[in-house]
Amino acid sequence: MVRPLPNGENWTKALIDKFSIAAGTIIECEAKGRHVSSYPHKTEDTPIDASSVKYLKHKFTEWSGANAPTSRARVSTAFLNNVVFGSEFSGFKKAYVPEGTKCSSLVGLRLDRINLAFYDGKYDGKSKLRARVTDAEAQYDFSVGCTELQAEWRRGGFDRLTKILPKKGILHCRLGLVRAFAQQADKCYIQLNGIRF
Repeated sequence: MVRPLPNGENWTKALIDKFSIAAGTIIECEAKGRHVSSYPHKTEDTPIDASSVKYLKHKFTEWSGANAPTSRARVSTAFLNNVVFGSEFSGFKKAYVPEGTKCSSLVGLRLDRINLAFYDGKYDGKSKLRARVTDAEAQYDFSVGCTELQAEWRRGGFDRLTKILPKKGILHCRLGLVRAFAQQADKCYIQLNGIRF
């Protein structure tokens, strides 16, 4: 995955509107500068020249079906069988990919709605939205990085999440790898970055 950053910064609303940027948008642009990340984040945060951006096309409009973005049915295969289980949190083992692993840092997971549950994983006295995901191989405990899901949860709790998500069917879950940090050196933990249906 490449995350092009105009002039090394996040996309502004003006640029998003100007180029009709949405999930599935394909653009052409010129790299500007270098990124200093290591795998699996090596291609992320690539600075680009904002004046070089050209809208090419919109690749998909639906998150399921023949024209949907690539997704896998298992967490392990989504990360090319590089998933390792680490410490336990609330009875579930947290999963990560070792830093330096050559695989995508953002993937799609096809998941039956009944295999997704949310809970409050309080940490240091603070509420934290977490997700439990079950696929054909294992049960996982993920932090939730999606700001939309976090906002809905804060607004109306678990009832609100139940209301906005379908009761059944296949979800397209976006999973991402968190960059390794001092307390978890060499471990890129998996988190739930979003859900589309």
